[in-house]
Amino acid sequence: MESGWFVVIGAMVGAIVGAVPTVVIGWLKNRAEKETQLRQMALELALADRKNHCEINSRKRGQVAYFPPTAFIASAYVSVREFMSGKLRPEDIEDKYARIAETVSANGSAIRDHINPK
Repeated sequence: MESGWFVVIGAMVGAIVGAVPTVVIGWLKNRAEKETQLRQMALELALADRKNHCEINSRKRGQVAYFPPTAFIASAYVSVREFMSGKLRPEDIEDKYARIAETVSANGSAIRDHINPK
């Protein structure tokens, strides 16, 4: 009778040992896919923001600064990541973009001052 328990316990341990790598690999793969999707969403958001930025600047007269796409990627990635994690509520988005606009405006002023020193 004792050998029967060893067989049952051995089978259970074997099942657990066999299942752990499957669960861990699945979790890692899911995590990598989620990160890839977040980056893709951030890139799409950054490119859309830059397109809007270029359209607005094309309507302005005089010399205007066109920011490279990389200038929009970091803020878009942080915004998407915080929103998806639940740290960023929809009410906070307007405030966040107001701060981003202030930063972009300050950077634009710095670029204009660099291009056209007084």
